[in-house]
Amino acid sequence: MDDMGHAQPARLEPMSGVSAFHVLGSSDGAETEEVRPITRPEMVGELLARLDPSQKESVIDQLTGAGVTADRWVSPDLIGQLRQAARRPPKFVVCGAIDLDPALPLQRTLAAERAIDIAAGAAALGRLVGTERVLLAVPEDMPAAGVEALRAAARMACVRLFPLLEQYPLAQASLLIQRTTGRRVPPGKLPTETGVLMLDAPAAMAVGRWLIHGERMRCVPIGIYDETNGRGHLFSVRVGTTLGDVLTAAEVPGESTELWSGHVLRHVPIDRGAAVGHGELTVFVSAPRRAEEASACLRCGWCVEACPVRIHPAGLLDAAQQNDPQLAEQYGLRSCIDCGICSYVCPSRLPLLGSIRQMLARPERRM
Repeated sequence: MDDMGHAQPARLEPMSGVSAFHVLGSSDGAETEEVRPITRPEMVGELLARLDPSQKESVIDQLTGAGVTADRWVSPDLIGQLRQAARRPPKFVVCGAIDLDPALPLQRTLAAERAIDIAAGAAALGRLVGTERVLLAVPEDMPAAGVEALRAAARMACVRLFPLLEQYPLAQASLLIQRTTGRRVPPGKLPTETGVLMLDAPAAMAVGRWLIHGERMRCVPIGIYDETNGRGHLFSVRVGTTLGDVLTAAEVPGESTELWSGHVLRHVPIDRGAAVGHGELTVFVSAPRRAEEASACLRCGWCVEACPVRIHPAGLLDAAQQNDPQLAEQYGLRSCIDCGICSYVCPSRLPLLGSIRQMLARPERRM
């Protein structure tokens, strides 16, 4: 992306084994991708011209009523952020189109196919909260066609493209904010506490579609990666559809598999009966994992070196075993972003992430 200040990368072909977005049909007249109105460039200018910060409260209520929201690891509590922004205007709007795992390129596919809608939504929120500093974080190795679409959308919406190398867990909200703005989100707080309104590409697209076309968030994009056969699927799914129905459409085996929400390293199980909506939009399917027996800590320091926020996971395990909340705080408990890298790299297979979650689950009065 030479136009963004980076060297031009080698052109990449579409990832093998991952299908393009397609719609799970419904019999109740739900919209499909083919019949939705196309956002024209002039519509973005018209939208931005009619918005101003005095409309914040009204637009927040409209978005809430239209079901346009998000609350996930890469896009925390959008409506909550907007209500905070109405009281304390942020300095930045950051929209992330960075994927957690290249095996499931949901964000980058949306960025290429729905660039105008995404840029319009992010720019509209910038106009409403009173800032012109709107950043769209995109993969630096986007194919040429995707770069052109993003460049054109960014120009018409006055959004700055911010290319980044996709590396897990950079897409996580607090990490992406620090990388793009240099600001740190206080542990346990929404991004707006530090002057940044943060959302991902699906959320921005939903905002843009509502403000331009009056389109409720009836459908959301969702990605399924089946590790058992190395296949990925990208769907547009009606809100409220069960995950089990999505898996059936993807022809994913229903028995002898485990489901992980968001990213497999986070080890967050999800049930087939869960409804698709404003939460996590990527699901990994794997064969049942055999529990590995832990051995003594080697004091190798790998967990500390690998931690993206530089806390001390092994120390937190000690704190959990000693039932010592104060020691846990000293080792950085509240700064953990729950990425699971520490457990993944540990040669002793220690339950590092589990111990951190155990300490975080304790009542606040005991911390």
